[in-house]
Amino acid sequence: HPQLAARLHCDRLTMAALAAALMSADASVLALSGPLSPATAGKGADAQVDLTPMPYSPPKLSFSNPYKAYAGGNIPGWEYGGETSLNNDYIMLTTATSNKLGWIWTTEPIEIDDWEVQLEFHIGGDPRQSTGGGMAVWFTEQQGRAGAMYGQSDDFRGVGILFDSYGGGESGERVEPFVVAVLNDGTSIDEGAHEQAVEHQVGICYAAYRNLKNIVRARIAWTNGQLRVWLDLTSSNHFQPCIETVNLRELAKQDKRYDLPRVGHFGVTAMTGAHADTHVVYSLAVANLTGAARDGADPLAPTPISDQVPDDVRVHAGGEDAAHPERPAVATDPTVLEAHLPGEQNLQADQAAHATAVPPTTSEDEYLSRFAHELLGVEASMWEVHAQCNASRATLADVRTDVLALVAHRTAVDQRLQTLQEAVERRGGGGDGLVAPGAPGAPAA
Repeated sequence: HPQLAARLHCDRLTMAALAAALMSADASVLALSGPLSPATAGKGADAQVDLTPMPYSPPKLSFSNPYKAYAGGNIPGWEYGGETSLNNDYIMLTTATSNKLGWIWTTEPIEIDDWEVQLEFHIGGDPRQSTGGGMAVWFTEQQGRAGAMYGQSDDFRGVGILFDSYGGGESGERVEPFVVAVLNDGTSIDEGAHEQAVEHQVGICYAAYRNLKNIVRARIAWTNGQLRVWLDLTSSNHFQPCIETVNLRELAKQDKRYDLPRVGHFGVTAMTGAHADTHVVYSLAVANLTGAARDGADPLAPTPISDQVPDDVRVHAGGEDAAHPERPAVATDPTVLEAHLPGEQNLQADQAAHATAVPPTTSEDEYLSRFAHELLGVEASMWEVHAQCNASRATLADVRTDVLALVAHRTAVDQRLQTLQEAVERRGGGGDGLVAPGAPGAPAA
């Protein structure tokens, strides 16, 4: 219909003009500020937010306890290995034993533009030791390969969210565990060269997630070229901002390291060093946000709340003060791939593992709470489909109204033509239809 086509064309022109203006603004910011360092773009805050419940996650992109429900220990859509083992309540990637690694990855590649990962986990070890190991959540072009970067090879193409609890340095000082996001284009990251390694970091925060008595939750979102991470350290379903980057798709135009693949595998890996931590995953879910993030919309819609955050679980931004450096060294430990530490040191680490507290278990209330949030996610998805159906019905109703108007107009035109033809026939003496003026038999003007 011409009117409908014109209206849609106008909307497309408006959106195109808006997109061009936004791109121009981004380009102006880049030009004014010079080369942006995405590592300085990560930020934390002591405020808490509520996030929109996660949309529905299909079974092959999620897993959760109880794990006895998986026949033969097989998790559809996932495979695991290394030291990974299934407990009814959680998946244990590593025990608190030195020089171990474990992993779990999706079996098939996934094509996805915008996504969210929700993770429930626990990291804990000997409270007398600050160096425990590390765990990472990945989205990479190739399924993970065993390596020295938290159990993953360092020549990945994609993004890793690293939960680093190595903490202490050679001088023995205690450093708070941190979360750092690292992007790479497939080149090897030489962690021995600190300046080269930190260039891959795009955001960092510090959080005391180690040895908590409750389960820790993380929500990781990649939407509209921006990477964001939130942490819930109190099992309250209130989240603290951890990482929020600039638009990395804009940076990717200048540096291919920031070009995240559209097709890849999701996975979680963990690795222990000389002094080991237990790394446990209770559940993981991946949601496709491609449709929800269309036209710059924010499907998570963070909403600030007024609840105060206890000081001992407050998330700190990288660079906030001397105790929270902006660009820390990310740990790797090649010895994990070679052999156990010899003799006495290995024995001490194993003894410490036996002294480590058992990871927290999921209570009945937490099961019900998670199920309720999953239902909210399903409900939100259904409302979105309902809204889309209503919009489609409204569009169809408009088209139907326009078509009916056209039919009525056509009927009126036909009736008018019939009346004119009858009048001409009467004036022409009953001729067979309309006679062109000037033709033989035509009435006088």
